Amino acid sequence: MPAQPFNTPVLLIIFNRTVCLQRVFQRIREIQPTKLYLAADGPRTSRPEDVEKCEAARRLIINNIDWPCQLYTHLNEQNLGCGRGPASAITWFFEHEEEGIILEDDCLVDSSFFTFAQELLEKYRDDQRIGVISAMNMVDDAVPCRHSYMFSKITFGLWGWASWRRVWKDFDIDCQILPELEKNNELFFSDDDAVKWFFTTSIKGIYEIGGYNGWDYQFGFANLIQSRLSIVPQQNLVQNLGDTGDGTHEPSKILHQATHTAYSMPFPLVHPPYVMPNLTYDRFYSNHVMIQPPCAARRFATRMGKAILPSGIISWLKARLKRS
Repeated sequence: MPAQPFNTPVLLIIFNRTVCLQRVFQRIREIQPTKLYLAADGPRTSRPEDVEKCEAARRLIINNIDWPCQLYTHLNEQNLGCGRGPASAITWFFEHEEEGIILEDDCLVDSSFFTFAQELLEKYRDDQRIGVISAMNMVDDAVPCRHSYMFSKITFGLWGWASWRRVWKDFDIDCQILPELEKNNELFFSDDDAVKWFFTTSIKGIYEIGGYNGWDYQFGFANLIQSRLSIVPQQNLVQNLGDTGDGTHEPSKILHQATHTAYSMPFPLVHPPYVMPNLTYDRFYSNHVMIQPPCAARRFATRMGKAILPSGIISWLKARLKRS
């Protein structure tokens, strides 16, 4: 049992998988948060087996809370998908809480991340420059850091993170402001062409195809245009368990990186005596991790298809691409 109650609210987003979820929930049980928010997407109509799988995942959490905890649930009857499902869950969470930690069913954070996040949520609560506290560091020792964490312009790869209501309020899953910014040549958020290309191409793909089932690129874009920084730990604090073959978005498909080992954060934290982005980290990240946005190939295929294929085949291809 923890020496002191863990009072920072935790949101757990689940769907239909129990193997990964068991490990993630066991980590939450070790911390014993006093407030746990459970958000579950509904079964897909095209997958009858989802009904029992979704119910099993929900029972795994609801029936096994064995510590003093207020449980709040947001259980969808219909499937909203990997984009609007998590986005609506996070919106629901921040309607009730000013700040908190967000985990998904395949993101196993090291136990030290909870204390790390809780301390930094308090330290930067009113600092408008800070948008996200991340558990993930995809480059590890490639960019040395003498403090416990560094700052980055890039909000990307949200495998366990913490934030505030003041930040999430600017999130728009459709990124409706992008055409206006492009029209007026106001994409000032980065002088790194790779970063700019990555996010704008991803979001244009969302506009043109309307089917990329995600929300994290849009959140990253929202933080970029508000000039907010992300806190990146000195070393990686999360392992993605989703590379099991049954996940919609597996790490090898999105980040082109192997699943990482989660390390432990030493305490007390060594805080940087400044708030400025580590441009060495950002450049390395954009050159080695942000290789190709998920919508780039889809946009290309759609444009080529419009030129040479009948409309019926185009519709079929779009449906296939949405599931890829």
